[in-house]
Amino acid sequence: MPARADVPAATTSLLTIDAGSPVWAIASSAVENIEPFADDDDASAVDVRALLGGVEVHGQARRVITVQASGRRLRLLARGALLLRSIGQHEIVPLPAAFERSSALVSHVALVDGKPSLLVVSAERLLSALPTNESLSSLMLPHRPEATPC
Repeated sequence: MPARADVPAATTSLLTIDAGSPVWAIASSAVENIEPFADDDDASAVDVRALLGGVEVHGQARRVITVQASGRRLRLLARGALLLRSIGQHEIVPLPAAFERSSALVSHVALVDGKPSLLVVSAERLLSALPTNESLSSLMLPHRPEATPC
């Protein structure tokens, strides 16, 4: 029998953000921190839900999720309920090729009860989709390897 470390994980842990359609998720391994929303966070955090085509819903809880992407830290605005879910690896399927051009941020779709339910956002794809100018520097934080994952 192989050593435990050699056995691939049967599940993947995703942080899901649910404020209605679209419900999106990001690999929990990319998440460094979750913090309360502050007034200046509208200008300093990426609104992933808006980038995915969702409309703004007022009155929902807002938080800022700091993720690690390609050696950089990126701040994401999260509206709605946060839930840490374990999804079977067989339930996370790559985004069909026909949709890849229309959704540069989404790498996979997670199935819940056999139905496509979560858009899995790739932190690396998100980073590469953002403009590469001075305004981007307000969205990113310097890399801090000593940061404690949550």
